Amino acid sequence: MRKKDEKRLQAIPALARFNEAIAALVETGKPDTFWKLRPAYDALLQSTFLTELLQHELTALNEDPAYIPIGGLTEFDLAVLEDPRATLAVRVVEPEAALSQRLFSRAEHCLMSVAPIASAGPVHYQAYLQPEPFPSHTLDPAKRLQDLGDAYLRPGETLAFRAGYDICRLLPFEAPSILVFLVSEKSQGLQWQYDTDTLCPDRAIAASPVASRLQFTARMLSEMGNDDSVTALKSLIAHGDHYVRWEAVRAIMRLSYRDGLAALDAVRSDPHPHVRNAARKALASLAAQYGELA
Repeated sequence: MRKKDEKRLQAIPALARFNEAIAALVETGKPDTFWKLRPAYDALLQSTFLTELLQHELTALNEDPAYIPIGGLTEFDLAVLEDPRATLAVRVVEPEAALSQRLFSRAEHCLMSVAPIASAGPVHYQAYLQPEPFPSHTLDPAKRLQDLGDAYLRPGETLAFRAGYDICRLLPFEAPSILVFLVSEKSQGLQWQYDTDTLCPDRAIAASPVASRLQFTARMLSEMGNDDSVTALKSLIAHGDHYVRWEAVRAIMRLSYRDGLAALDAVRSDPHPHVRNAARKALASLAAQYGELA
């Protein structure tokens, strides 16, 4: 744990207790254990942690001009706690803020609350449900969202979002609010983007920036043309995300024909239909041209 995190926990007892709850209740690799945190999260919301947090950050910034609060879920957040199993963040939302018009499925479980403070106003939102989100690794344009209508989330209230199922879009509202988010580790490799008119999914997006970076890096290595990169690229053929696996195969094929054939053969039985179908078509095409690996 970083020193700034240790100081923050020492300064805010309620936050330290919540950090202990994460360690005791949530298991890495088992995202559904995230829900065990709900009682501890509710207790945290009712504490004075938010006031103590802001006082702590203000003091740290005043005493050290080089102090940089850690980031959050977006560039608008302050990450209060970052743990591989759960991330706690706060966000100030203003009525004039530009609100996203796009709809995305969640790749993780989430609790979202309006901080129970006197000056906070209710947050207006539109709720949607994807009744059949799985399997999510292949986009299904026929799986239309159900529109559950709009509602208001008031100070002290909490919404729970299940990965894949529940979607929320903020609507214009009247008074500034502070939102508190608790987010689990990711349980899905892809997020679906939905068309706001049809409510049907029209695009699949990598849920993790790490996976996108792996794709980009594999592509760049292949463009550089050094076949010494093949060994590193081979390690990605077993990656959990199918689009990373396929990018690795394509990169290897660009660098080494022989290693590329072996990579294609390795994924011809890939669990994802896009990868195995693409591999089989590529092998059949090569066999037709060169008589190899029918």
